Amino acid sequence: MNPELFSFAFVAGVIAFFNPCGVAMLPAYVSYYLGRGSESTSRSRWRPGLSGLFLGLSVSVGFFTVFVAAGLFFSALGTAIAQCWRVLKWAHQL
Repeated sequence: MNPELFSFAFVAGVIAFFNPCGVAMLPAYVSYYLGRGSESTSRSRWRPGLSGLFLGLSVSVGFFTVFVAAGLFFSALGTAIAQCWRVLKWAHQL
């Protein structure tokens, strides 16, 4: 494994995680999700916080899963293209 490419991919993933849309939408989604439902006095103080923590972790795991799957797909695609370099080199000369 090439350490330069791995570090580039890692930094690109970290930057993607803190994109403006994700930073703005995750707290809005969590607050919307926690704000809906009936307001009952029997709920404990900790329940909304734990619910928000669970929801935030679930969304983060989903984000991580999607981007790992996309990374594996594009890595396999890049490897296949690199193995067909002779064909691409020939096509480039046309």
